Amino acid sequence: MKLTIEQQEKAIALRRLFNSEPPAAAEAWASYVDFTRAMARMIDGVDSLVLPSEMQQVFSSAWKSFARLWGSEQQRLVLEAIGGDESLREQVREHPKGRQVLRRILYRVKETKGSLSFGLSATDVDVADILVQEIPGIGNE
Repeated sequence: MKLTIEQQEKAIALRRLFNSEPPAAAEAWASYVDFTRAMARMIDGVDSLVLPSEMQQVFSSAWKSFARLWGSEQQRLVLEAIGGDESLREQVREHPKGRQVLRRILYRVKETKGSLSFGLSATDVDVADILVQEIPGIGNE
């Protein structure tokens, strides 16, 4: 059996997706599986006629799964960058400047490591200066 060019391209895209580094956290893993299933359904929609309302549901499902997955990955990257201290991460999240600090930490990871991707390690990214600048006395409260 010979695959068409379109089928080959889809097979390659799915292989890359499934061979990428899966997330370690259980919640992120569930979102990853949901996302890959939705992507596979979208690709199936290219081969057969799918009603727009059905495809919109598939797109919506993929988007929600991706958003949950990316949120989990961002939380993991921030946690790694601050040394794995859960209580410190909670202090940052609850602080009035918390969102700004989290964005700066993620930007530092991106600056240091290149584009953010699933499975990227941020354990060697120094963000202590960001914490001291934005939230003086954090960790000592």
